[in-house]
Amino acid sequence: MSEICESFGCTTAQAIAEDWELVSAVLDYRHAKAAVAVFSGKDRGVAFKTLQDNPSLTEALSAMHQAQTGTDAAGLDVARAHMPEESA
Repeated sequence: MSEICESFGCTTAQAIAEDWELVSAVLDYRHAKAAVAVFSGKDRGVAFKTLQDNPSLTEALSAMHQAQTGTDAAGLDVARAHMPEESA
């Protein structure tokens, strides 16, 4: 709950009232974008060391790839539900 409140600047009550699937998808997206930023950095040595030290970033890259290629049904369902014009 703390991570959600910090990420979205909301109260606990507001966070509880939100659609958990959508909140989770947004947090996953933000995590994946952070992983992409690390992976795309100029210093490949630092990038690979960071990814090696943080397996969750590697998992986020993998999950993002699966969602983008349509091999992740859950991610695709969320995208279709909340961004129909972009996921068609």
